[in-house]
Amino acid sequence: MLRSSKHPITLRFTRRWCVALSFFAVGPAAAQFSYQFTDLGALWGAASQAHGINDQGQVVGYSVTSQTVTALLWTGGAVTALPHLAGQYSTAVDINNHGVIVGGIAFGGYYRPAVWRNGVVEQLSRAGGGVTPEGVANSINDAGVVSGTTSFRDHPLQIFSYSTAVTWDASGVRTELPDNSPYAAGLAINAAGQVAGYIGFPSGGSTHNLPSTLPTTWMPAYSTQTGLIWDARANDINDRGQFVGTTGVPSGGSPAHPRAILWHDGMAVDLGQGTAHALNEAAQIVGHSGSTFSAGMRATLWHDGTTLDLNT
Repeated sequence: MLRSSKHPITLRFTRRWCVALSFFAVGPAAAQFSYQFTDLGALWGAASQAHGINDQGQVVGYSVTSQTVTALLWTGGAVTALPHLAGQYSTAVDINNHGVIVGGIAFGGYYRPAVWRNGVVEQLSRAGGGVTPEGVANSINDAGVVSGTTSFRDHPLQIFSYSTAVTWDASGVRTELPDNSPYAAGLAINAAGQVAGYIGFPSGGSTHNLPSTLPTTWMPAYSTQTGLIWDARANDINDRGQFVGTTGVPSGGSPAHPRAILWHDGMAVDLGQGTAHALNEAAQIVGHSGSTFSAGMRATLWHDGTTLDLNT
């Protein structure tokens, strides 16, 4: 998440190195920006990906080798592998301003929601039932409240898990968020405890088919969003209750090129072809423009009707 209007932004590149981008508004209208890229590096010469950043510029993500996936913390120019349990895999997804990190770990054959505090990793509680109780923690606010997902399958061969959007308070107590669907995820949480994410329904009436999704917010009330909706999700929410994400637009009857969307005041603003990943309190939005399914993806900043290509 991006938590201030003058804030370094981490762009999520699935390339050999993680790259951080800083930008700053230079005028009241914030129509122009200066920015710089920083190669964050990786451990063991591996590929790496950045996922979250706090106001101190600490970045979290993970490194990938042929043998393992390891959660990472970049701080003060150094990269550190985060501790994990006996499992092979761990990913860090978000970090708050107190340095508390959330993500997931593979342990006992399942992927579990996890939190790192003071260098110690802990599992968060998961939903009961089913044969593969799993989950991931996706976001954390400065009060220590975490949003995420817990899931399970009815049997090992079931392709897609049933999932529930959840929060965990600072003491680890889990609350399942209401929804009326078999699939739901809490992807982001703001300072007020509002959660953004999606709910999903199986296409074709089968739980074995990929679900179609609707962008959703929880607290103060559960609400699915309307406008430019087709297989959509909310990826981030700021403290003003504005949230961003993506919606698919049918093209010739097939799932096609997604559109980046800003939702606010009950309206959906189409930002153009692409995906919006995060926004800050000034409603400066970062993501990528272009098609997910082509080589034309471009790192992009949207603000006040202006689109800035960050690759130039």
